[in-house]
Amino acid sequence: MESQSLMLNQKLEAIDILKEAVKVYAKDINFIIITILTSLPFFCFSVYNETVGQF
Repeated sequence: MESQSLMLNQKLEAIDILKEAVKVYAKDINFIIITILTSLPFFCFSVYNETVGQF
């Protein structure tokens, strides 16, 4: 019984951490721009690699 309440508290804490992470991400426009600029080349390379690998 006690372990179930501990697991429930840990899950709630994890959800709170994720909510805070989203708040930080949405609040800082520079972070959004940097994230997009660093993810875009990887995404393009992945799409290219999948299309070349299909043939």
